[in-house]
Amino acid sequence: MTERLYRGDPYLLEFEARVMSRTTHEGRPAVVLDRTAFYAESGGQPWDLGLLADVPVVAVIEKDGDVLHVLGGPIDAETVTGRVDAERRRDHREQHHGQHLLSRAFVESAQARTVSFHLGAEEATIDLDREVSEGQVREAERIANDAIWSALPVRTVELSAAAARARGIEPPAEAGDRIRLVEAVGFDLQACGGTHPRSTAEVGLVLVLGRERYKGASRLRFVCGHRALRACRERIAVTDRLGALWSAPLPGLVESAERARMKDEETFIARMEQELLEATDRATVEAYEQAAPPNQLYMGLERYWRKRAE
Repeated sequence: MTERLYRGDPYLLEFEARVMSRTTHEGRPAVVLDRTAFYAESGGQPWDLGLLADVPVVAVIEKDGDVLHVLGGPIDAETVTGRVDAERRRDHREQHHGQHLLSRAFVESAQARTVSFHLGAEEATIDLDREVSEGQVREAERIANDAIWSALPVRTVELSAAAARARGIEPPAEAGDRIRLVEAVGFDLQACGGTHPRSTAEVGLVLVLGRERYKGASRLRFVCGHRALRACRERIAVTDRLGALWSAPLPGLVESAERARMKDEETFIARMEQELLEATDRATVEAYEQAAPPNQLYMGLERYWRKRAE
C-alpha cells in the first residue's frame, strides 16, 4: 500500500520514492510508488499535478489501496524524485479548507448540512440538504470569514472509527476503520483525507458568488484565497469600465444602467413602430393598386393619407 506523505505534511512538495510496479491507464504509462506526496483525487478534491523523474504527472488515482501515477511518458528508473505543482497544491488547500469552514457556517446560520462538494478549475460548489435564503448565505459567509480572520490552528488526527463516533463524527462508509479528522480548533471538526493548511488564516477569504435551487435544496458557488482575490479584481474592472461608459460612480451605477436600458427600450419601440407604419403604408398602397379601378385609385389614396394626417 502506498504511503501517503501529504497526510502528514500537506506542504511537502519534493520527495524520493521507489517504483513498485508499472502499468498503463487509458493508453498512458503509469507507476505505483512505495510513497508519494501526490494527492490522489477523492472527496471532491482533484489530484495534484507535477513531475516524476522530470516526466509530467497527468493524473493521480486511488486503485486497490495504492496510488496510481499516470504519466506523460515512460519512466525507466527504479528510484525517482517527485515534484508537486506548488501553486495547484496551495490553491487546493485554500479551497478545500474554505469549504470546511463554509459548510460549518451553514450549520450555524441555517441548520443546513453539506451533502456534496466539488472543486472545479474556476469555482467550487457545495450542495446543501435544504434551501437557504440570501440572508442565511451572507450570515454563513460572515461566520466563515470570522473563523479565517481569527487564525485558528488547524490540526489533523487519525483514530479508529469508534473513537471518531465518540467525538460526534460519523465516518464515511468507504473510510474503513482508520479515520482522519481535520479540526479548525474550537470551530469545526470533520472527517477528511484532503490537504489543509496549518491555520485558517491561510484561506484568506471565502466569497460566495451565487446560489441556486438544486434538487429541492440549494447549491452554492464560492471561491477562496487567491481565487477570491482574482474574482474581486475581475468585478472591480467590470464596474470601473461600466462607470466610465456611463459617467457614473459605483453607488449610481445600477441607476445609470437602468436609465440606459429604458432609453434603449424606448428607441427600440420607436423604431419598431416606424417600421410597422412604413410596412402598413406599403401594403395599403399595393392593395389599392391591385384592387381599385384606375378612376378610384387616386381618390382612395387621398382619403387614406388624409386620415393618417388627422
